[in-house]
Amino acid sequence: MDILVEISPDIEWQSLKDILEHNGYICMSESETRISFNKGYTPADMPTGCFMSTFIRTGDNEEILFRDYLIANPESAEEYEKLKLLYCQSIRVTETIY
Repeated sequence: MDILVEISPDIEWQSLKDILEHNGYICMSESETRISFNKGYTPADMPTGCFMSTFIRTGDNEEILFRDYLIANPESAEEYEKLKLLYCQSIRVTETIY
């Protein structure tokens, strides 16, 4: 399950990171505008039933714009789905690569 959360610039990454890591999440990546956590697998494996939570700063909404594009363009969405399925079958995907 992927969860995308947009948060205010007033919230400090370290506070958020401390809370999530205390609750069993692994910080997978961090930058000035986003921080990603996973729970349910380690960087070495990716079983079913894992959670990926990405926190983004207000305005860093590329995923939302891409989602909206795919909704408005079903043919492109179908092509994207095929590409993702092919990619997942061709290599062992970890969240960092994926």
